Amino acid sequence: MTKMTTVYLGLGSNICPEENLSLGVRELQRRYGELEISRVYRSTAVGFEGDDFLNLVVSLRSEDSPSEICREIERLH
Repeated sequence: MTKMTTVYLGLGSNICPEENLSLGVRELQRRYGELEISRVYRSTAVGFEGDDFLNLVVSLRSEDSPSEICREIERLH
């Protein structure tokens, strides 16, 4: 039997960041229910030239591993 654990995920985007972060948070809420969500913070691109990133962290309770959750969210695009 798999047990529920708290999972922390960092979300970030520099391509339509407001839209993509909102979509990610909404989809996580739809699939996993209540989330704790950090404030949004801005960071510069590292290793390449590009627009700034908007980032946040969410925590949720799930039986799924963080990598399983990320794969599901990434499939949205």
